[in-house]
Amino acid sequence: MRTTHVRSFAALLAAVLMVGVATPAMAGNVDKPRPFHGIYVDPGVPVEPTISCTAGIPSAGAGTGHANHLGDYTWHAEFCIEFLDATHVRVNVGWVTVAAANGDLLNGTMTAQGEFLPDGSMVNTQDLAYEGGTGRFEHAVGAASAVGVIYPDGSSYNEFEGTLAFDASDRSG
Repeated sequence: MRTTHVRSFAALLAAVLMVGVATPAMAGNVDKPRPFHGIYVDPGVPVEPTISCTAGIPSAGAGTGHANHLGDYTWHAEFCIEFLDATHVRVNVGWVTVAAANGDLLNGTMTAQGEFLPDGSMVNTQDLAYEGGTGRFEHAVGAASAVGVIYPDGSSYNEFEGTLAFDASDRSG
């Protein structure tokens, strides 16, 4: 049961990285921060993590989503999950890479908290910070917050909202 929830939480956390609570300082040639919002899902397919954790369990997730400034996108996230007690988990170390519809990449880091519910699902919140990538996101900065649920089968649904500043004139495709 925990393996399924860890996988789902990983997916959910990855999604959260796409939203944040605090906006990092702007770097490079970027436009003013813009509203950034969307959804992301994880189908619950296992992803082998490559991250090393000094604390917690190495975890990974991947999926798809749709957001303004990205269009339809894919994402991959890796993080370290710590079980605080029988019903609560947190992520203090994590990263996510998002591939926009045109192939531009957006990189981010995340933290998250989750709580298991009696039905076996988990609700979670995620705080994301974005910095850099490729194409129009090369000098991007931003932050977002996400909320979502991971279902007992490992799939998840998440929504995020935040801001993102980037150079819209510098596109890869």
